[in-house]
Amino acid sequence: MNPADETFASAAGAEPLRRVLCRVAEEAGTLANDITALDRAIGQALTVTDMGALDGLQRADAIRQGLEGLSNFLARLAETVEPGVICDPVGAAEGMALRAQLQRLAGLTPAPSPGQDDAGADLWT
Repeated sequence: MNPADETFASAAGAEPLRRVLCRVAEEAGTLANDITALDRAIGQALTVTDMGALDGLQRADAIRQGLEGLSNFLARLAETVEPGVICDPVGAAEGMALRAQLQRLAGLTPAPSPGQDDAGADLWT
């Protein structure tokens, strides 16, 4: 959204795009860290004896790498955004399935990061 489009952001949700992109980058980075821990736990729990298990571990690692790349891209993209560009993260977050994630991304409350005692909040909302 460019400055001329600022009228499309709701007054309650209007926020600098740079700040929102930084939150999204942090969220992706935290998810990448969470899947890294999951990948390690699965690897330790399994003795990889068949190709199906190995394939699953490789897919988990690809997801981790993708999330890390997304996090880095968004963080760098945020640095390129002009300070006056406004967006509506509250409106953009509407309809998300996980309440705690919606709150983090929309900047509504200081909800805990993924993996920090909010798994139940994310899974059961």
